[in-house]
Amino acid sequence: MKGTRGPFQTSITINVQNLVVTSPDVGRVLRWDPEKGIVDTSFSYNIECAQRKQVQVTVRIYDMNRNLVYEVTEQKICPGSYSFTWDGTINTGYYGYPPGEGSNIAPAGLYTFDVEVIANPYDRDAVRSQALSVVPGPVEYLGYDDGGTPEDESDDNHLYYLRWYALYSGRDASYGEIWLYDPELEMVKIWIVPVLQCVVHEDCDGLTANPNGEIHGVIISVPVSLMEKAGTYRFVLHFYDDYFDTYRNHRVKAALEVNQQTPTQAAWIWIDGLNGADLEFKVNWRYVGDSLNWVCYYCFTWRVGGGFTAGVQDSVTLGNWTGIRYRRLSTNQIDWQHSMARTYHVDVRHIVIFTITSQSIGKSQIDDIARIPDPPPRHRFPPDRPAVSAINENAIAQDQEADTGEKENFLRSNIVLHELTHLLNDIGNHCRANSPTCVWRTEKNSHFYSKMTNNYTIRGYLVSLPWHTLDEVNEMRQSLGLPRHRP
Repeated sequence: MKGTRGPFQTSITINVQNLVVTSPDVGRVLRWDPEKGIVDTSFSYNIECAQRKQVQVTVRIYDMNRNLVYEVTEQKICPGSYSFTWDGTINTGYYGYPPGEGSNIAPAGLYTFDVEVIANPYDRDAVRSQALSVVPGPVEYLGYDDGGTPEDESDDNHLYYLRWYALYSGRDASYGEIWLYDPELEMVKIWIVPVLQCVVHEDCDGLTANPNGEIHGVIISVPVSLMEKAGTYRFVLHFYDDYFDTYRNHRVKAALEVNQQTPTQAAWIWIDGLNGADLEFKVNWRYVGDSLNWVCYYCFTWRVGGGFTAGVQDSVTLGNWTGIRYRRLSTNQIDWQHSMARTYHVDVRHIVIFTITSQSIGKSQIDDIARIPDPPPRHRFPPDRPAVSAINENAIAQDQEADTGEKENFLRSNIVLHELTHLLNDIGNHCRANSPTCVWRTEKNSHFYSKMTNNYTIRGYLVSLPWHTLDEVNEMRQSLGLPRHRP
């Protein structure tokens, strides 16, 4: 074109945005527990574009709280299909590990991933939704449902309340699932969110979202047959956005999965308000508590507002000990315990009431001095059906070796620790070695009349505990969903 002042030249820049990245592995999570041989950390992804070119690919690994634990950037050719295997290391500085040190191994658990691909500042895409975020909340154990058939466990369920989760987005989620993983990191159950009743909204609307976060809560029934393994169970939230019309391939995208773990189980220790009041002073609870500190969370309920049990009178049979009278927890005490459990995010399925009984004098078996239901039922001991441990005061009063108040006090205290070990250990049944210095041996001996001391290290600290090996401590911790201690 020629004007009055000569020819003109114009240029037009066209930014073509046709990059698409997808992954067929979005519908699962990464499983990592090398000590158990679980190294399921590989996934694949596909990059599509109109012209062959080099692109920048960033792979990110997140834990189930959306914390970035690993990140790497590579150059790839588009279009193409690729795979990636995470080696289980942390290189972002998270968990307090220095960045860039490949020897920093991630904790065992579930992880998720994202892949971002960039061709130029105007052409990029990611596997995960940038428009929907899922924020998990606590999980509360509500109780045990026997299906109206107490003698038949095949239809029994644990009831869990996913107290809240929040969806942040300008549009409602298009779909959602809740996955249950067992302590071996195996998926054992899937629930479809749109058919679950939302407790918050009293409707099946668990997909609604808003930019400021829409809160939901659902009650999940889990068959007891799926929760027979000791350890932590994980509820994973898997949701898809509803922005298909804004994506180049017109498909919805999944948000990063997040995890809601079953709350840690704790020991809740009550004293019977009918016959057990003397135990407040006849047991060295400081010794008991110092021992439990290395095992689990615990609560001496009468010291923090729970009082002695104040419910209706009841009786229990333990072996050939019949008619053992005690008071159950009152309705207010059950409500108080649930409130305390929510505050500290712990479970309420290991509850024991200690009481005093007068039975015939046996021999030196621990079972002649105290008893607790053993083995525990699969639903454990919730507030409305706690374990009752009875201490036979006749056996202690006639014990000639307990010839001082201190010896009698330690005998009773070690017996309490023995019974608590039964309450907290779902794996073993008494000390396998029947060690003379182990509180969990089958027969009492001279060590029961004093503080039991077995020396070993836990996390580099020298400890002295009444269990003769660290393995016995770790069996209880594993039963309670806690990580095993390292020496």
